[in-house]
Amino acid sequence: MSWQASLVTYADLGESGNLKTKAVRPLVIALRKEKRLKQVLYRFGKEEFADERAIFGSCSALVIKLVKVILPSKFSRLFEEQVLDWLAAFKLRAVPEILIVHPIRFRRALKKAGNSACLKMIVATTAHPAFNNDLIEVETGKVPFSLVERWKYKIELDSIYEADHIIAVSEFVKDTYVRYGVSPERISVASLNVDDRFYMPEEHVSASALRVFYPAASSGLLRGTKYLVEAWSKLEVPGKMLLMAGGGIDQRTRYGRELSARIAGCSGIVKVGVLDDKQMRAQYNAADIVVLPSLSEGCPKTVLEAMCCGAAVITTENARGPIVHGVSGFVVPIGDCGALKDAIELLAGDPALRRMLGSNARRRIESLDGFGHAVVCICGELLSARGE
Repeated sequence: MSWQASLVTYADLGESGNLKTKAVRPLVIALRKEKRLKQVLYRFGKEEFADERAIFGSCSALVIKLVKVILPSKFSRLFEEQVLDWLAAFKLRAVPEILIVHPIRFRRALKKAGNSACLKMIVATTAHPAFNNDLIEVETGKVPFSLVERWKYKIELDSIYEADHIIAVSEFVKDTYVRYGVSPERISVASLNVDDRFYMPEEHVSASALRVFYPAASSGLLRGTKYLVEAWSKLEVPGKMLLMAGGGIDQRTRYGRELSARIAGCSGIVKVGVLDDKQMRAQYNAADIVVLPSLSEGCPKTVLEAMCCGAAVITTENARGPIVHGVSGFVVPIGDCGALKDAIELLAGDPALRRMLGSNARRRIESLDGFGHAVVCICGELLSARGE
């Protein structure tokens, strides 16, 4: 069966450090290898192949940078995405057999292919937008609907409606879409992957004190940092040390200031700031335990990287990725400080269990299909089912 796909993405293909680039690059490689790639439209970057085209040229990039200076970050980000979507729809070549957008907020590009036989697919990298909004309401007691959030929410729902099929990056993401009314038949799961040749286990020498690594600390409500800090404050392990990596806590919000004060009042917490890939790899390998307490994650890159390095990972039911509880890591309920503390205490006192979980985690990652290959297979199966 002969078919080709066009891909529209928010990634910057020329920048390896861009998170969305890391997620989507395996798909670009797989489509190109199978000679299935018609065109890839991406945000910024150097065009290295004939099928690649940067959406933002120098002039439009300058306008976007100016808008970011003038407008608040939430509004400027959404404005940038909408300009990107409009330009992507304009630059999209003759409608292909398959159109894939990544992530989901490309409704104009989807609508351009709406009246054709094109199979329109979205890559859902996070939970259903209604699920996350409900979580934020539970956390804050307020409905999270500012003008910008209402606009973003409508765009996301429009994109979900326009798509013929959804590629969820984890079973958790799929479950949230089904919970909010999307038919399971419209959803396939393809787990993201990381470079398991770069993230490799190294010889681990346990220090006398417990070393726990939190790789994605932030004041985002859905990150769950406050629950880890609360669990840590109740943890009775001598010499304990929690290393927190990430962009830090936003002091402009009341929540951020309260969280910072709580962290300052806890013993054994060390902020290590933003780390590059090599530094992250070193931390995964040096840690006794890697913990991610997120309330909602699509398929957390940090969990995959830690598993690749053979680390013992503790995460939540909504950020588990490919972890099998008790086999390749520990999974606890979201927002449960007691369960989080108990899991850390158990692993702190059982080095053999940590080694077993880490070894199984590495094997689990190696057993997974690559994201790109999985999506290519899904595309072929869907077109076959259509009789094309």
